[in-house]
Amino acid sequence: MTLQSPNLDDLKAQDLVDEARKKIIQYCPEWTDYNVSDPGITLIELFAWMTEKICYRLNQLPRKNYVEFLNLLNRKLEPARSASVQLTFYLSVPFPISPGDQTETVIPRGTEVATLLTEDEPEIIFTTEKKTVIAPPPLTFVRRGGDIIEYLNKSAFQVFQDKPLIDDAFYLGFDKETDISGYRLRFNLDCDPGATGIVLKDPPLVWDCYINETLGWERLQPQNDTTEGLNAKNGQITFDLPLNMQPVQANGEVAYWLRCRHLPNQDQGIQPYDRSPKITHLEPFVLGATVRAQHAVTIVDEILGRSSGEPNQQFQLRQTPVLKLQSGETLQVEEEENGKIIMKDWERVDDFSDSKKNHRHFTIDYGTGEIRLGPGIRQADAKVRQYGRIPETDRFIRFSQYRHGGGIIGNVPAHRIEVLKSTIPYIDRVTNRQAAARGTDPETIEEIEFDALRTLRTQERLVTVTDYENFVRKDSDVLRAQCYVPGLLNKQATPGVIDIVVVPKEAKAAAEESDLTKLKLNTELSRAIHKELRKRSLLTAALQVRSARYIGVKVTAKIVPKRLGQETQLQEQVLTKLRNFINPTKISEKRIHLDEAMGSDWEGWPFGRNLHEAEIYSLLMRTEGVKFIPSLKVEQRPVVPKNEPPPGDVQAQAEIDQLLEPVEGQLLRVPSDGLLCSLNHHIEVVGEDEVD
Repeated sequence: MTLQSPNLDDLKAQDLVDEARKKIIQYCPEWTDYNVSDPGITLIELFAWMTEKICYRLNQLPRKNYVEFLNLLNRKLEPARSASVQLTFYLSVPFPISPGDQTETVIPRGTEVATLLTEDEPEIIFTTEKKTVIAPPPLTFVRRGGDIIEYLNKSAFQVFQDKPLIDDAFYLGFDKETDISGYRLRFNLDCDPGATGIVLKDPPLVWDCYINETLGWERLQPQNDTTEGLNAKNGQITFDLPLNMQPVQANGEVAYWLRCRHLPNQDQGIQPYDRSPKITHLEPFVLGATVRAQHAVTIVDEILGRSSGEPNQQFQLRQTPVLKLQSGETLQVEEEENGKIIMKDWERVDDFSDSKKNHRHFTIDYGTGEIRLGPGIRQADAKVRQYGRIPETDRFIRFSQYRHGGGIIGNVPAHRIEVLKSTIPYIDRVTNRQAAARGTDPETIEEIEFDALRTLRTQERLVTVTDYENFVRKDSDVLRAQCYVPGLLNKQATPGVIDIVVVPKEAKAAAEESDLTKLKLNTELSRAIHKELRKRSLLTAALQVRSARYIGVKVTAKIVPKRLGQETQLQEQVLTKLRNFINPTKISEKRIHLDEAMGSDWEGWPFGRNLHEAEIYSLLMRTEGVKFIPSLKVEQRPVVPKNEPPPGDVQAQAEIDQLLEPVEGQLLRVPSDGLLCSLNHHIEVVGEDEVD
């Protein structure tokens, strides 16, 4: 959006008159007639009017010139960004409806789902990003060990070898022609209850799905598991498959692959099988599908008007702000081709500096929705040069499609997007199982002024460490960034490699919702950052964009209160302080309570900062209501976001917490690219008589 020059004339003549009248009694006490008809009052009004005109001229200069200078640098306000979310559509009946039935349903691209409209809250609409087909999942292969069994006859099979070993596995392959990514799958299993040696409610089984050749296998979290470790005669188990799952060649066949591994851990009390389970019948059903959606409303084929045949034409989109254009969203102009009138697509450009007179180019201001066509500029030889093509006179001009919306209003909590704007066959309901994220408001003039010095310093060229960090932080999907290069201060860095460590914006939600999976730096963002850095870095620079190294910290402590009766409130205050302090990001302003250990510029745990156990003691003792701390233990473990269990999965959380180790020497050493994050702290409020 083009920067608007401010109106700084906020000093009015009447304000000056009122101020002067208040001073009369101080400087001229014998003057007692303040009526408007008094000549003295008339003179005050005259001088106030003249002073206002002087202030008007002088006060317009500083900030106005500053803004105009930014316009010369072509620095524009960033438009609003749309929140994204994953919507899960649930079927009214599982597919297949009956054996052999091929009924399917389609969720079209652009399907609108909204929050509930109330008197206090407006309706917030989300639209799906792509067409999704929900069809019966065709299970075609079952592999055990080195054997592949075509599963057309649905015959019984033994899951592992007779005496199962660690990492014994069986694999399920789904037909590559049916995209099951994002499906909510349920398996109905009939098993021979002959597998022995295990605890039925805690079987030594781990389920995975194959994402792609780059990411490999990813852990699946089973839900509604009634199979009793593949021992139940009639059991069910449900999985939510990831959206980035792809058909790959594994086990000699191209398919969508799932596997089940035998993974006992006697240290955790998980016993191995003495004898392998046997599945007599296995049948998959699809219960629904998850689809990506954006906070946006789509406008199709909006007529903008007719061409005047003149240079520098301007048109206006009706709905604003406009979200960044995607493939298929463009300006269309009526043209004649081979004797037929067709609508021709034009190309969006940032400016017309490289446009020739035959180039079908246009620019768009995302904030105002203004569309511009190429201008004609008079050159030094008095000739007019046309930048960009001019549509013929009286030709229709329209916009094929665009989306409007965006802003932080789209960052709605989980289970709020549940209103289907149109009916879809076999779809019973829809919801967002996780909160929407990444929505941002348009950039403000104050923000762009703050960023101006950085823009002038780098000029879009990346040379120093600070240049790289500042540029990456400008990305609206990035919360924090740190750059490392080989040298005396960083001997661990790979020689010749510029290492950029990124904390994504979703990490803020990870801190507030205690969901460590959101610390993950997704591949799309990593590649986008790498691509932009490559354009601006030195030719010889080798770049690496990666996630920070996270270390989870768990504090277990007993605290004695000064007064009894407010144990729950005191416990919550202590937990809040710990979460705010031991965190890679800053909690939102509504919830943060800055301790003196954190400065006013606290953005989260500093990269590479060590943690002393004494800091935890000091932090807790500064909590109002804490008398003393009889015991305190600090434990740590590495945190790999993609392997972290989702919130609420108590069993998986207990398993991964077995990796916790006590901090040695009362000092937790953090690597230079490391950040600390809070695990589930355990704070117990006890009375003095309970202390040993």
